[in-house]
Amino acid sequence: CVAAVLLFTRLPPGPGVRAFSAVVGLVVVGGILIACSPGRDPRQEILAALPVRPGAVVLARTAVVLSTDVVLATAASTVVATRAGIALVDVVAAWLGPAALAAAVALFVAVWRSTVAGATTGGALWLLTSATGYASATGVEPRQGALGHLSALQALTTTSTLSLALAATLVAGACLVARPVSQGRAAR
Repeated sequence: CVAAVLLFTRLPPGPGVRAFSAVVGLVVVGGILIACSPGRDPRQEILAALPVRPGAVVLARTAVVLSTDVVLATAASTVVATRAGIALVDVVAAWLGPAALAAAVALFVAVWRSTVAGATTGGALWLLTSATGYASATGVEPRQGALGHLSALQALTTTSTLSLALAATLVAGACLVARPVSQGRAAR
């Protein structure tokens, strides 16, 4: 978040807020992927031995990571809003929906398939939302054809009831598809 604030100070307010939002989204997606990555988790043996459902573990980790990210990003947003002279709610709205949706997609795919697949899909969605957000902040209109569909993506990935509900649904889905740690996997 510190890097995002420093990046913001180098750009004009409109594109600066979008760049700040993009960095916050990347931090949130990265945090979620680290939290759900089973390959380097020394607690896997404990999780295999305890009667804790995998979905509960995914939900607990997600809650801790997202709570930490939201608190830090909101603090950084306060600095950005003050320097840009805009409302804090506008700065938070610029990153909350896209970051939540990209992180939820990354989490669901990482738990359902693999961390690499989650990183790929979450990263692709992050890149698309950052590109559409930056285009709208600079006044670039999407063209017809393949880029013309970016406006539909932009409508989905703004901070709205739809995007936040979709993100919550994907997190719930990740909890449902989480599998128990196998004995062979836990012994690694």
